[in-house]
Amino acid sequence: MGKKGTVEKKNVRLCPKCSNETLEQQGTFHGLLCCLSLWWVCGLGCLCYRFLKEDYCEPCDAVRILSKGLETRQLKLCIDDISLYEQPKIDDAIKEEQPNVVVVTKSKSE
Repeated sequence: MGKKGTVEKKNVRLCPKCSNETLEQQGTFHGLLCCLSLWWVCGLGCLCYRFLKEDYCEPCDAVRILSKGLETRQLKLCIDDISLYEQPKIDDAIKEEQPNVVVVTKSKSE
């Protein structure tokens, strides 16, 4: 027993990446899906949910999310949004390619 008023935890696992936080078990999407679909088969869905849990470390996950955010922002800055540019008129493009062609357009007043 430790100090008075403290509780000792057995089988505490530390995160291999940051080594300062304990790992938690977090349910996955597939585990939840199994639980909801197979709960009526002798509790098989609940058993699958328990076995499909994965390790979760909050500080490591926060670092991962922040690093993905930086990549996403850099990617967005490098991509040109062509919809912001003024589009050339098709008539001008035809005249440049074939100077002998006359483009006839119908005006709104006719």
